Amino acid sequence: LSGMSRRPAGLYVVATMRSEYLGACALFHGLAETVNASQYLLPAMSREGTRRAIREPARLFGGEVDSALADRLIADAAGTVDALPLLQHALMLLHRRKVAGSPSEGWRLCLADYPAKRGIAGLISEHADAVMLEAQKRATLPEDSRVVEDLFRAISDTNADGSPIRRPQIFDNLVDVIGTDVDTLRTVIDVFGADGVSFITAERDMLNPDRERIDVGHEALLRYWRKIADPQDGWLVREFRNGLVWKSLLVQTESFERNRASILGAQTTRERKRWMLRRNASWAERYGGGWTRVQKLLAASDAAQKRATRNTRLLKGVLATTVTVAVVVLALFAYNRRQLAAQNGDLAGQNSDLAASLRAQQELSREVRLKEEED
Repeated sequence: LSGMSRRPAGLYVVATMRSEYLGACALFHGLAETVNASQYLLPAMSREGTRRAIREPARLFGGEVDSALADRLIADAAGTVDALPLLQHALMLLHRRKVAGSPSEGWRLCLADYPAKRGIAGLISEHADAVMLEAQKRATLPEDSRVVEDLFRAISDTNADGSPIRRPQIFDNLVDVIGTDVDTLRTVIDVFGADGVSFITAERDMLNPDRERIDVGHEALLRYWRKIADPQDGWLVREFRNGLVWKSLLVQTESFERNRASILGAQTTRERKRWMLRRNASWAERYGGGWTRVQKLLAASDAAQKRATRNTRLLKGVLATTVTVAVVVLALFAYNRRQLAAQNGDLAGQNSDLAASLRAQQELSREVRLKEEED
């Protein structure tokens, strides 16, 4: 860069840079000064400029984009930071559907070809859904597979403002994080990076050619694919919540390491054990690592829960035995009372018979005496 002032006559270098990376220029000696001396901030396109960008390329390839359709696309894309990528993607899809299986000369896109209800953002979301199904089919993955979800969760993130951003990753690291095999992941990436899709880019790392860098093609996908962007249950929100869960486990682990009695509750332990089934040590590195430490906390919490369960079962067994004994004692007591009552009843009957016999004997004796007196 210091030699730029001595460049050969007629040699010019044009470099493009996204505005969010301007701050990183200071990391390279002389780059910030060079950018300050020659930067040009690309302004937003005017409405007329956007209309030309929509219609003129079609004419170069023997086609036509109707003026009404151009105006509708411009209106739908207005007010978004991704206007140009959305327009480019929408025109690509509409052209592909229009000319599929027909000659490329003389084609015309009109307002009737545009699915107005879904809108320009709906086109990119539906296209991504279709590509996902195709990727799962080619990789022989079941419909409920989460390989695609885990891939995009790994290569995307949110910044401090909550906006989605790209998070490039090395291919080998993605294999470990997602927990899949190389061939499956390669197939999925190839489908999402195919011509006419370009939702994912794969390129060799300039500093290390042996490592392949996997990235999202454009943040527009992260902002408008419903599976990623849904504010309630989108993949970005899920990943953010999972990161919070892991960080909370690290905090609890630190407490456990200071005091072994500081373990998770029974319900939390069961939930976290199920939750950990879809996580691994490579994934945890994104949120502070500590996989082995957290495993020790879960193991101690699980052991304590099992001890508590055994003690509860033992107590229930003792209580059950006590109740059984009490029931048996009460039953014996009731039986004895019935037997005594029966015996008392028999004795009363015998006494009554004896009394009747005595009365009969007394009556007979009295009659004998009276007979003797008469005689």
